[in-house]
Amino acid sequence: MNAFDPNRFWPNGDADSREWWYMEGADRQEWREACREAYKRNPREYADPESILVLVSHEEASGAPIYGPGAGYGLAPTWSPVRGTDYVAASTWDIPAGEARAIIVDLVPTPDNPHDPTAVAVEYEGVKLGNLSRGYAAYAHWKFRQLNYQGLRVRTAAAYRAFYRPGIRLATPEAFVALPTLPGLDRYMPSMEEQSLGFRRLWEALDVSLQDEIRDDWYHLSEEAAQKLIRYSPAFPELTLPTQASSDLPKAFDVAMQTVRLEEAAARAAEKEAAKAAERESIKVLATERLTRAEIAEELQIPRGRVDRIVKELGIAADVEVRQASRISDERKQEVLQRAMRGESNAQIEREVKLGKGRAAKILSESGISRGPIA
Repeated sequence: MNAFDPNRFWPNGDADSREWWYMEGADRQEWREACREAYKRNPREYADPESILVLVSHEEASGAPIYGPGAGYGLAPTWSPVRGTDYVAASTWDIPAGEARAIIVDLVPTPDNPHDPTAVAVEYEGVKLGNLSRGYAAYAHWKFRQLNYQGLRVRTAAAYRAFYRPGIRLATPEAFVALPTLPGLDRYMPSMEEQSLGFRRLWEALDVSLQDEIRDDWYHLSEEAAQKLIRYSPAFPELTLPTQASSDLPKAFDVAMQTVRLEEAAARAAEKEAAKAAERESIKVLATERLTRAEIAEELQIPRGRVDRIVKELGIAADVEVRQASRISDERKQEVLQRAMRGESNAQIEREVKLGKGRAAKILSESGISRGPIA
């Protein structure tokens, strides 16, 4: 650590002033009011885990770039300024104005923060210095909570320096922290399969009405559904669910929901195929019972056209003759019966009544009359 120079972040000895500019001209009372508005975590939000995990040491981060994108893209640790350090006096850590120090800080997720539910606080000696940048914290927050659940207190290298602020007549610190790479954090996470299985168990435990609400939104969470899902947190502490509906769930939740969506779609398709197979079998049975296609459609409460298509697909006409509904009016049928009673032949009846060949015999048969050819 002797090779690490904390003054490298302030090569000219000047304050970075990235956050202080809006406080110019503020008096001590205004500064104190701003400090009171800054979020301070509640005692139940975080408890120091017993084991310590230093993600980035000073030696590892000594050559890391400042303000670089490396940590977010997984290339290497990157130094990034700590946000909100103006809300604490440098005297909290007994550091004189102008002095810089190399320190190790705790990275503490604060899911109850009303300003940012994925915020990650930077704490030194149990006191909050500030927060990590929002962009990085949005991805790292859940990972840090998972490490905390595993009993690991997450730490990383940092540097801070005190600067005298004439407006409030006090010294406040500025700080830089070494951000661990996000893929580096993944090494400590449960596998994606294990994570998604955890969220799958959560899904199966949800109330049916909540499941339907999520389904209706294409397996995504609305603010209302997220608020209801959060209530399951006590039963699933290992998932480290958000405490506020506006914060995002980890990618594993989306993976689990995609699996559920595909499985339920496959189940619906299987049910549909089973129903179609049962319908086809019913049509075949009814056809062998000599029902007409119109009668089959009425019996099964399905469109007549579907019956015609399935009959054709099954090739029923080749081995089982399906009766076709007679389209002859009752008056013409009555005339056929009367002519038959007068002794007219089937051919004569068909000629006089203008029926197709064989229709007279079929009408007589339907009426229970069977007779041989009449000359």
